[in-house]
Amino acid sequence: RDGQRRLIRGQYLTRLFTRVVGQRMHAYIQGLRVYHACRLLLSTDKRIKEIAVESGFRRPRRFSRAFRDHMGVAPTAYRRIFTAN
Repeated sequence: RDGQRRLIRGQYLTRLFTRVVGQRMHAYIQGLRVYHACRLLLSTDKRIKEIAVESGFRRPRRFSRAFRDHMGVAPTAYRRIFTAN
C-alpha cells in the first residue's frame, strides 16, 4: 500500500512537472546536461568523452546524439564553430 502511494505521488509529480515546465522531466534534465557540456566545450580543452561523463552521460554516443538533438550540431563541430575566433 505504501508503495502504491509513492508510485501515485511520483506519477503526479511527473505530470505536474510536465504541465508547469512544458516538457518532460527527462528531456529537461538532458537539456541541462547538454548546456553544461556547451560551457565545458568552450571553456576547456577536455576531450569529448571526458565532457560527456562530466555532464552526466555514461555513454559518449548517447551524449553525441543528445547534443545533436538539442544543439543541431555535433559537439566537435560546436566547439570548432564557437572557438574559431
